[in-house]
Amino acid sequence: MKELRWVLTQCAWVAVRKKGKLRKFFLKKKRKIGVSKAIIAVARKMLTTMFFMLKRREKFIDAC
Repeated sequence: MKELRWVLTQCAWVAVRKKGKLRKFFLKKKRKIGVSKAIIAVARKMLTTMFFMLKRREKFIDAC
């Protein structure tokens, strides 16, 4: 589980550097709860998105 959390947080850092919904989400959370918890929130959001994509057999479409 430690490895999964590490990988997801690394992916989250990459995601928040690019324009998009995850960056907006991160900036909003960062103001309220701080950087560390905000990046974990982004990682969790990414994991939840992946779970439902796999469950529904959908392709990812990022609608900025």
